[in-house]
Amino acid sequence: MIYCCEEHVNEGLEEALSDEGLPPEFERISMGESTLEKCFICHSEADYKITPMSP
Repeated sequence: MIYCCEEHVNEGLEEALSDEGLPPEFERISMGESTLEKCFICHSEADYKITPMSP
């Protein structure tokens, strides 16, 4: 699972893509949901959760 901020969502999707796998699923973390997860690039609070999919 990859967490990322609004600014780095495209990079997160690229990171989760695999050559032989299905497209990754991603969802916006709700504003009211408190998360300790940080963006994998800039370490700011995560806005998205990206789940790589296996073939």
